Amino acid sequence: MLCSVYQRDLSAYVVYGEESVVTALERPANQSHVVFVLAEHGQLIGVLTDGDFRRWISANPTAGLDVRASAIANRTYRSLREG
Repeated sequence: MLCSVYQRDLSAYVVYGEESVVTALERPANQSHVVFVLAEHGQLIGVLTDGDFRRWISANPTAGLDVRASAIANRTYRSLREG
């Protein structure tokens, strides 16, 4: 059973890996400035912050925004287990 904290709508914070960077950028603004990139089955692939996006676009100025979110997601994130 999920803790009540996790039962809220997290769609503003989630994008699937096969979706485009544009889709990630179009997520409703949130104060965390982060989206979580998930595999089709729900496993976390990585995170994509505003800073990650800015660094990627600076390094790839001719890249289109149709690139998959999973291609630019930060896969070296840190996480904590509940408790």
